[in-house]
Amino acid sequence: MSDSTPLDTDRETFVDLAGDADAEGPVVVRVAASLDADVTPLAAYATLVGDSPYGFLLESGEKVASSDPDGAFTAGGKADKHPRYSFVGYDPEAIVSVHPDRTEVTELGPAASFVGGADGGDVDGETGGGGTAAAGATDLGPA
Repeated sequence: MSDSTPLDTDRETFVDLAGDADAEGPVVVRVAASLDADVTPLAAYATLVGDSPYGFLLESGEKVASSDPDGAFTAGGKADKHPRYSFVGYDPEAIVSVHPDRTEVTELGPAASFVGGADGGDVDGETGGGGTAAAGATDLGPA
């Protein structure tokens, strides 16, 4: 984040809280930033991702009749739109690459072990196979 983004915790307070010598486990320090309400998801992505080699921007799409043929997303009352959300992330623990003939997981950090099933297959219990994984990647089989 840039130096112009107002944080609710100054550097000295953050260092004091994060450097708690009595802590035996992880230390969590809450820091919040106030962002201009006019910030677009793309601008937030560009600012947060910066020079990170990997990042993502996921946005919910507008609900239209063709995407909701059974009316599952129909709001009660007179509201005809649902809230839309954007998720921005960077420096992932794992990268999931989906190819026409296979799905690969490239592990970048310790939490990457949570991606995929315990048997090396995908979360639906399918076992690996169906393609050669790139170096450093786990092949989860057909996409």
